[in-house]
Amino acid sequence: MNRDWVVTGCAFLLFLSGFLWAQFLPDSEFWKSQFKMDTGDYIGAASAIAAAIAAFAAWRSASVSSAAATDSRSFSRMQAYILHKQLFETLLIDIERELDITFRERNGLYNDIFPDNRHLERPFNMQAHGAAFTDWIEKFKELIDQTYFNPPMQPPQMKIWMVEQVVLADDCLRFKFTVDDETFRISTIDTKISLEEPMYALSLSNTVLNHFCVFGLVNDYLVMSDSPPWFDQQLRDFKFYNFLHDNSCDYR
Repeated sequence: MNRDWVVTGCAFLLFLSGFLWAQFLPDSEFWKSQFKMDTGDYIGAASAIAAAIAAFAAWRSASVSSAAATDSRSFSRMQAYILHKQLFETLLIDIERELDITFRERNGLYNDIFPDNRHLERPFNMQAHGAAFTDWIEKFKELIDQTYFNPPMQPPQMKIWMVEQVVLADDCLRFKFTVDDETFRISTIDTKISLEEPMYALSLSNTVLNHFCVFGLVNDYLVMSDSPPWFDQQLRDFKFYNFLHDNSCDYR
């Protein structure tokens, strides 16, 4: 608004100077004695006045056009964000039906995967670019490597593995699921790991992450298989170990 007044003032002064130069003010002996103008001078004065008016009009038109273009870009940016979030919500619903799980904090989940998209001043990006999303993938790979490593984990490492895999599903990927069998419980944490299906939680996380990779245009497909025999045996030994030595972990 301040800049508008400056331009308006300058245009008015140019307009006024044109009047003075052309002797368009009331008759005055001072002006008649000081200025002697011919037809060319009058035409030049008129041209100067017209040029000032045209310059002001052009500036105002450019200012309005610039504001309209900015508003249009912001509107298109917001439309892309809303549509992308709607498609992500549809994806979550499809995953829930496929895996019999329930997502929570859906907005937070989207923002972790696409953190820039909610900021209008940043470019919209359909590719998954969140640092948290990258960390989830790396954590999944780490847990899988620990599962297949031989010799298998010892009881202290096994407890950490159990907690981290349920944290990946519940805290990071934000989905809930139920297990009908008895499971290992460490203090108040239900690890959702059973002797019958020890890899169930990780398999769910695997499928969810692969869906997110496809939606986020990431060329990374995570694979896993059933737990190896030595891991299954170590899990049974872990149950017996806790029964004898560790009251903080039980199986029920």
